Amino acid sequence: MAEPQYQAPFGHSVASHRVHGWCAQCPDRTADEELVAWRSHERARFEVTKQAVTPSPEVDVTVAHERLCPVCGREALMVVTAQVHDDDGPKPAGGWALCLHCDALPHPRWEHVGLIAAVERLRVLHTDDFCGCAHCTREGFVPFPCPTITALDEFKESDRG
Repeated sequence: MAEPQYQAPFGHSVASHRVHGWCAQCPDRTADEELVAWRSHERARFEVTKQAVTPSPEVDVTVAHERLCPVCGREALMVVTAQVHDDDGPKPAGGWALCLHCDALPHPRWEHVGLIAAVERLRVLHTDDFCGCAHCTREGFVPFPCPTITALDEFKESDRG
């Protein structure tokens, strides 16, 4: 996937236009305003990183296909489970099951008390960092929203949960 191209008028800061929508070279703007804007931006980024679990846990999502669906009896059940790995070892973070044949949701697994907190910890890790995912981009550029956030948003928007 090609990286997005940002444009700014000749002689203007592309980075400032990308983040703030303006720079010190724009009419009615000063270098002091741009400096304050950058400081505010970095302070906000720092506040987000302070909220992250230390050390950052790793997330493991597994998908098992072709399980037996208890509703229709076909081997079309897709079971998705999520685990968070930290210093204490893996912890279940939830999951769900969906039959690809009959659309049944026979085994919702959102029963863990700490699930909401686990999802929020995932969201804090996977934040927008200059149009890339702050967590996923460690390995290589991954555009934001990353697959993790996309999956969380798709599940939240569905009426199946």
